[in-house]
Amino acid sequence: MLLFGAFLLLVGVAETGAVSCLDDDGNPIEWFIGYKFPSSYEYAVLTPGSTSWNKSVKYIHQDGMMKNTFESMYRLKDSPNSFYGMYNDEKPDELLLTSRYWWGHMKGALGFELGKGGFWLIHSIPKLSEETGTYKYPHTGRVYGQHFFCVSLPDAYVAQIVTQLTIARPLFQDTYLAPKLTELYPNLSLLLNNSLVRSTPHSVVNFSSAHGGLKMKHFSKSLSYGHGKSLSVDSVFYRVLLGVIVVIMFVLSDGTSGLFVFTDGYDTHLVATNRILFVCCNSMTCLHSNVFA
Repeated sequence: MLLFGAFLLLVGVAETGAVSCLDDDGNPIEWFIGYKFPSSYEYAVLTPGSTSWNKSVKYIHQDGMMKNTFESMYRLKDSPNSFYGMYNDEKPDELLLTSRYWWGHMKGALGFELGKGGFWLIHSIPKLSEETGTYKYPHTGRVYGQHFFCVSLPDAYVAQIVTQLTIARPLFQDTYLAPKLTELYPNLSLLLNNSLVRSTPHSVVNFSSAHGGLKMKHFSKSLSYGHGKSLSVDSVFYRVLLGVIVVIMFVLSDGTSGLFVFTDGYDTHLVATNRILFVCCNSMTCLHSNVFA
């Protein structure tokens, strides 16, 4: 199967912007990373200032940070300075795809209001959301382990985000774009309408979170990146970590817990120790952070 994707490399923490990721209680947060356990709706999270994984008291199909962030995105609808997009390469049964173009193997959502910032949410959950305009977690999303990452960003990065997504070509299933933004970001309008936009085969750009405390590199590639080449294997892994195929839950000698879900560079994988964090999502997203240092 051909791989398409976008990758992130991040370090640091910061404060949040006015439109941002939201935590389990609905409060603005600079970033969060979560892992949903297999055969369960429970999940563990990392947030700014965390020194270990913490199990949430919420259930991902009912409430918590994912639902809060998704529904804050939908509240941007009809705002004169806003846009949002929810994308997923796996479609709810009722959604019929008529385009003949290829789509990136990627899942996520983003929402921005000019002058107030926004967020970018990347996850591995097929068919999320099952209904447009609201957060509906798919019943199929209980079986396997899943993970999700959200970062709050300044709206100054909108054009660069559009460029990166244009390369990787996510399949947008639910969108809103204020009319005045169509002229300001013409490629955004095409992107949200799943129209093909000509782009370079790959790109790497730098991002900083809402107040500059979180530094990221974002790697994106298209179908023309190279036959048989994986962005995770050919670019990111050589910079960060070589993947192996193994899943381990463990407790470190100092009593802190850790989680390893390594990969061969294709599907869901998440790595954490008391020193580093590394995450990959369906060959779309790679994260590296010294948040435990």
